[in-house]
Amino acid sequence: MAERNSDAYYNQLYGHATVNLEVTTLTEYLSAVFAVARLYRRVLSRGQADIAWGIESAAYRELAKSGERPSQERLKNYLERLTGAVKHLHDPELERHKGIKLLAHLQHNGAKTCLLDFSFNPLVALWFACSAEPKSDGTVYGANANGLTSIEEDNDLDALFKRPDAVYLFDPPPLNRRILSQQSVVVSPEGRVDKENHITFVIPSKRKSDLLKELALDICENVLGKEHPNTATTYNNIGPVYDNQGEYDKALEWYQKAWPIGANKLGPNHPNTITLKRNMSIAYRAAYPTGDFIAWLKTITPPERTPPS
Repeated sequence: MAERNSDAYYNQLYGHATVNLEVTTLTEYLSAVFAVARLYRRVLSRGQADIAWGIESAAYRELAKSGERPSQERLKNYLERLTGAVKHLHDPELERHKGIKLLAHLQHNGAKTCLLDFSFNPLVALWFACSAEPKSDGTVYGANANGLTSIEEDNDLDALFKRPDAVYLFDPPPLNRRILSQQSVVVSPEGRVDKENHITFVIPSKRKSDLLKELALDICENVLGKEHPNTATTYNNIGPVYDNQGEYDKALEWYQKAWPIGANKLGPNHPNTITLKRNMSIAYRAAYPTGDFIAWLKTITPPERTPPS
């Protein structure tokens, strides 16, 4: 089947508030992104590995564990307790921030907040859509950035919840490479946004591995470098996609690319290296039931680094 171009996707979009666009190759995805850009001009993207998931913040999901949909009052109280706890951490870096900027720092450090990561880089969003849940279709949601209200970094929670139906756009400071690459977050007093308000790019599960392979070259190798631990993580994420398709030799090719990086940069006892070794073992024994995994592993393991004298 011939790849669809930007005009084909634009014709599908024109006159519809929401629509699902299926993409099977990186070229098709970029064509669809260009079509959406013709309508929205400024497009924010969010990738999710399972199309069944809602567009929900970590704080919303945490509060929803009670079985009830979190109210805005519960979410605000939760965030007030979270930000109020900062003074007990005795962290000068956190103590000098407030408002939405403080939430961005807390989320960077693993806290569950009401912030939703979006990006003006559609390739970053596509990576998140393809990097997990290999048996599920992934999705990238495209949002009209021009339809969002910008919010300043020092706005407090009262200002955020003053308009309960608003959805805000916040550009966080470049805390690290990850936030710099994602560029923006969407802030909702509800802790979630409706799928129906976004254009949906559907990523078939069977195409995730090929798309990840292209993205590994476009994003990780070119931006982070071939020896970066996150590049190894990407290679390790590609492997299971092939595993689930029964293509064990292809899975091993990607694990082999990741192994020297993990062994050298992280060390053999790092959790990521241990996970990679387990993945490699499963794929190797599926491909070569009578083979010697330990002997094979030694052939691809780099020598231990000698500390400088």
